[in-house]
Amino acid sequence: MTLMHIRPQDNSIYTSFEELIDSLFGTFDSVCIPKRTTESFPKLDRFEMRSEDGEVVGHKIHGTVPGWSKNDIKVSVEVQDGIGMLNISADAQEVDEGRVSQGIKRSAFKRSTALSPVNRYNTEAITASVENGILEIQIPFADYVLKKDTVDIQVN
Repeated sequence: MTLMHIRPQDNSIYTSFEELIDSLFGTFDSVCIPKRTTESFPKLDRFEMRSEDGEVVGHKIHGTVPGWSKNDIKVSVEVQDGIGMLNISADAQEVDEGRVSQGIKRSAFKRSTALSPVNRYNTEAITASVENGILEIQIPFADYVLKKDTVDIQVN
């Protein structure tokens, strides 16, 4: 058996073949590089805060914010018509030169979660801190109705 190597003068066969493979299996980038999703960031977990005697005294929220410092993150509560929204946001971080791919979230984000009914919470006593890439927000219950429309919370 004799094998012959054929070199066509134009590359139209190869181009068509590559287009066929790409249409069947996707391009290298679409297969090997994950697509961006519209999922919420940061991911949040909500816990009950309990007193020493076991009574529920508020809620605690943990959010994953790897690579973000306390100075980058803004936390606030907005109240409108008795509905409270806890807002967590940050502006985009600058990208390091020479980066080849992106796996770490560095774009601006805003995430909100309801505090309903808002008069259940002491929004002026909310505290927030960041440690080891985890944002912790403590939201104690209250015995009075909030009078302000917006409360900014300092992140420690």
